[in-house]
Formats: sequence, C-alpha cells, structure tokens
Amino acid sequence: MEEKIAKIKRATVRVVQTYFSEDIPDLLQEIETLKKDQKIQSGSALLDELNIYRALLLFVDFPSLAENEQLRLFREDLLKALRVGIDVRERFFIKMNTLDASLWPETVQKFIEALMANEEKIGKSNILVEGETDQILPCLKNWLRDYNRIYGMDKHDRMMIHKYLTENRNVSKLNQEETMLLLKALELYESLKFPTQSQFMKAFEEYLNRPDSDIVEVEELLGISGESQEDLEPIKALRQEVKLNAEDVVSDSIKELIRKFPRVIDQEITGQPIKLIYNGKTVRPTIENWLSDYSSFAGAEGREVNDRSNYLLRSPNAVNLKLEERVRLGLLLRSFDEGYLLPFSTTENRVIFNQLR
Repeated sequence: MEEKIAKIKRATVRVVQTYFSEDIPDLLQEIETLKKDQKIQSGSALLDELNIYRALLLFVDFPSLAENEQLRLFREDLLKALRVGIDVRERFFIKMNTLDASLWPETVQKFIEALMANEEKIGKSNILVEGETDQILPCLKNWLRDYNRIYGMDKHDRMMIHKYLTENRNVSKLNQEETMLLLKALELYESLKFPTQSQFMKAFEEYLNRPDSDIVEVEELLGISGESQEDLEPIKALRQEVKLNAEDVVSDSIKELIRKFPRVIDQEITGQPIKLIYNGKTVRPTIENWLSDYSSFAGAEGREVNDRSNYLLRSPNAVNLKLEERVRLGLLLRSFDEGYLLPFSTTENRVIFNQLR
C-alpha cells in the first residue's frame, strides 16, 4: 500500500513540475481505486494524502474540467495548489480563453464567489474582521472579507495588497510561509476582478514559465526572503521534491537550445502527424517540423505577434489541436520569434513546457 502511494506521489510531483496532463486520468483512477481500500478508509491521514494528490492533479488539468468541478476546486482546494506553486491564475486564464468574451463577466463572478466561500485556513490564530467585534476562523473567505471591508470591492493594484500585508494587524500574526500564501491568494483574487479582453489576450500570449520576479520583489519588500518551516505534510515534501527535481533544468531560446542540444529538434510536441505546407508530406509533429511549417505559413523573417496568432488559429495543422497542444506550440513559436526562454531538461534532453519554477 505504502509503495503504491509513494508511486502516486512521485508521479504527482512530475505532473506538477511539467503540467504534462496526459498521465492525469490514469493517476486519478489509481487514486480512486486506492481510496476504496479498507486500510485507506480506516486511516484518515492516508485518505487526506490521496485527496491532496487528487486536488493537485485536477488543478493542473483545470482548463479541461467541467466548470462545476473548477468551481469546487476554488471553494475547497485552492490553497493546496498555491502552496506547491501551481500557477492557478495561468490555468484559469487558459480556461477563459476558450469562452466567448460576452461570457467573461458572468463566469468570473462565479469564481469570485467560489473564492469568497473557501474555508481553507491561512494561519492558526483567529482573525478580527474590520468593523466586527468577534474573532473568527482564519479561513480564506474571512481574510477576503477583512480585505474588502478595509479597501472595498473595486479592483486594486499590487500596492494595495502590499499595504494590507505590511500594515494589517491580522497579517502580523502570520509566519513567513503563511504571509506568502495570503499574498498569492490576494493576487489571484485581484486578477479575477473586472477582467478585460486585453488582459486575457496578454495572458494568452505570455502563458506559462514567467519568472517569479514579482514574488521575489514582494519577498524583499516584506523582508521575508527564503523558505520557512511548514507543518503541513505532505505538501511540504511535495514542494521540496518539485524544487529538487528541477535542478537539471536550464532556460534558453529555442534557437540556442537547438544549437547547444541538437537532438531537441526531434522532440514531438503534439499528438498527431502534421502535413507540411511547402511539400505536402505527412511528418512527425517534432519541433523541427512545426518550425518549418510555421516559416512556410508566416514567412521566414519579420514575423509579429499577429502572424503567430493567425498561424495558431488558421493554419491547417494547428486548427484542430487540443488546448494544451496549442499552448505548447504557442510557446515554441514565441521563443522562435522573440527569444522567449523555454525550460530544458539536460537529463531528458527535451523542452519541458510549462515547467514550474
């Protein structure tokens, strides 16, 4: 039993690292099977551990889930994902990219309401919401109530979050790890308020693998650089394994990666063969073949963002791609055109799309 759980843990770590979602259905099935075991049902710690793995896997697979399941994750498991470093904002924006713009306000409001109902705790001490007399549990929904009571419901910039984190009497009771968790939750909350089409298009262009410069900046501002101890298991161990297993990862543009590691051109990034525009041959969906097809479609030089978007939406090979495949291809083309840095595993000799940092 312990060996099976350890195997699921290792696989979950890898999925969280790479966002490689193809393994998720099988892992979820293994978890559901294990949860039926009498030993698991009689041991709450083992059941809780499996539920954590299940939640993390679902957050990685977030864009493809039904909306009711997505809302449930926001209500019940959001902090689990934030604790291990999953970029929930990015996963949410990919989901929004599949919707008609007219549906965005209504959809976003549903997710804000789900956040406002989240009962996961940040910190151990009860908090006193602004304007109230009785202390209450430090659930995320109550932290958001306090934040809104002080600053109102309008969309605020990052400086307002910093002000709350540095001046609020409830926040002063949190340790470093808890403060950073609250920061991530508030940033997510603000990012959901009154989103515009331009914000979503920008998120679509940037996608994953952005440097954690804003987090570093906030850490320096708060004077809390570095990791602190956390008494939550197995999330702490998961996060440590994610970081340790990422030590073989370097970042560079695709052109430089091809120069330094020539075999990377043979890496397949989508599932189905593609037909090259310039000669009609059906070939493997490798980095080399995708870049050749892109150059034939959009021109060898002087390409811009609109050229990439046009290729991703209208080229014969890209039109039927799954969402995750389109994400990978979009990252590859951006790196090809602009020198955007991609994470590369020197051990596996391959680009690891959506690598967490």
